[in-house]
Amino acid sequence: MRQYFPVINTEVNIPEDVFDALFMLKVRRSMTGRKNISHKEVIDFLSSKIDGFSPESFDPSFLLKASNF
Repeated sequence: MRQYFPVINTEVNIPEDVFDALFMLKVRRSMTGRKNISHKEVIDFLSSKIDGFSPESFDPSFLLKASNF
């Protein structure tokens, strides 16, 4: 997944530690049997971690590439 960080970060300036935490959120979800994280969960998570995060600037399709690690 680390290889996709630059692709995602081209559109959204996600600090690396937040990206790592987002990845762990995905892993925890998959361990509970849920394959995907919802768009709302990602937005809520990023909003809680990044000051001034604009949900309108985030396109969830950037996570599709990252989910194929």
